[in-house]
Amino acid sequence: MKVHDLKELAVDRNGIRFKLQGHSIHISLEKTGSRRLVQASEIQLTQFESDEYGIGLHWPLLDEDLSIAGLLQDCGYEALARSPEALELAEAS
Repeated sequence: MKVHDLKELAVDRNGIRFKLQGHSIHISLEKTGSRRLVQASEIQLTQFESDEYGIGLHWPLLDEDLSIAGLLQDCGYEALARSPEALELAEAS
């Protein structure tokens, strides 16, 4: 099971964009806290991988890794940073 099931994931000079739980998310490269991403070329940015569990993103040409939860928390999407199971538990209590 995926922790974060990202849809329509794209990365370019304009930032990181994806859909998560019905929300359209756009995170500017500056807000990621990654100097490597900010300074990267378009080719370096578009060559990324999302792990099969929805935990993080990896840019092999930059040797850079970012967690989805960390990105969401740092950019004001704290509620979405928790896995769906954690959200269900919080709503049930």
